[in-house]
Amino acid sequence: MEDIEDSQYPGSEEERSARKVRRALLLAQEKRCADLLFSQTEFTNNVDVAGTSTAFDAAGAEPLSFIHQQLDTLRAANHGIVADTMVLGYDVFRALARNPEIRSFVGDASSGIASGNRILANDAVIEVLRSVLNIPNVFVGSARRETAIPGASSSEANIWDGETIGLYIMRGSDAVAQKSGGVKAMPVAALNMMYKGLQAGQYDSLDLVRRHVWGEHVQLFKKVDGDRGRLLYNCLT
Repeated sequence: MEDIEDSQYPGSEEERSARKVRRALLLAQEKRCADLLFSQTEFTNNVDVAGTSTAFDAAGAEPLSFIHQQLDTLRAANHGIVADTMVLGYDVFRALARNPEIRSFVGDASSGIASGNRILANDAVIEVLRSVLNIPNVFVGSARRETAIPGASSSEANIWDGETIGLYIMRGSDAVAQKSGGVKAMPVAALNMMYKGLQAGQYDSLDLVRRHVWGEHVQLFKKVDGDRGRLLYNCLT
């Protein structure tokens, strides 16, 4: 309570604490999403890129052509439904920004691409992936989280595996797929089942010494059909 009274920060201490709680909840939610979408146990239709082709950061690699072929494979296994969502690990995304094949869709030597500008901006890479591969939803898993227990030395790690790319059918089609339990849904890879959105509040301790700020949300990421997704892992050397 004394800290609240003496605080000279802009805004209230309760608001600052609420923002910290909200960030912690969102990071935990993203971790649950990554554990599902990048799980080779849940999505078994995957391919070892470096083991079957050329790693995306190696000389002569053509990642765009490779991903294009994998999209055709996914489509053929799903009755002609094309993938509409791609999630890239941060490391492989940055490797794509330095890849000559990706840069060739932006310009040539006359534009300074091949001779000088060896790295594309993030937005340019995403636009190439969207336009060439015809995937409207392209996301980059760049968030990091603290993995150490409270009080121990800090140890951060990426939430999404940096060398993995996920291709998914998230929009489905006009068809209706029925899974176990009588649940009917569109034929998609996974769903975010949201019961309750973000809620927050505060309360004082009984001795009025401290004020607690809390937050919660209730949701579940659930795989619907593993055949609607395809993982490209081990993309880098």
